[in-house]
Amino acid sequence: MSKKQSKKIGKTDKYINDELARVSLNAATNAAAVVLEYGKAFGEPDAQSLISELSGTIKDVNSGNMKPCESMLVGQAKALQSIFVSLSRRANNMEYVDNFEKFLRLAFKAQSQCRATLETLSKLKNPPVVYAQHANISHGQEQVNHHTNHLAPETRARTRENNFQQNELLDESKHEQWLDSRTSQETSGDDKAMATMETINRG
Repeated sequence: MSKKQSKKIGKTDKYINDELARVSLNAATNAAAVVLEYGKAFGEPDAQSLISELSGTIKDVNSGNMKPCESMLVGQAKALQSIFVSLSRRANNMEYVDNFEKFLRLAFKAQSQCRATLETLSKLKNPPVVYAQHANISHGQEQVNHHTNHLAPETRARTRENNFQQNELLDESKHEQWLDSRTSQETSGDDKAMATMETINRG
């Protein structure tokens, strides 16, 4: 075998391996493989037809059309309801208590799955709205930062430092104002003697 033929075979093998990897990881082909095993209630399905149909559904969902998913969930809920009814009836026909409990437990599991499926359908059709509240803890500091984003880094740093110093001065001034705003209390009747002694001592 010549080197040219060897290279050609090598490229062919790589192409086959790449195609096998792509097909094995493809969502449509994966789903088709499962349907081929379990979806024989109406006859033997064709693999290529399944892949084509599934690819079209996946494309619709990716484009924002969620109707295929809604239809699937409705079908699953109906099927689970049928399983629940069937198992409940079979449980009622059981002669022994153990068998009765086993079938009834399976029936309740099918009922629970049916309820969960309907909840998923409800969330799909009416997605919850999330309201995000922005907590402005820094108040004025954050406002200054928003207005200085266009400045150079060193300029923004100086601005933040100056603003921090101004905030400290404001806090100190507020504290002093609070201290000065307190009115002096008049001497009560009980403290008159002490006030007299203070005057004497000063003299």
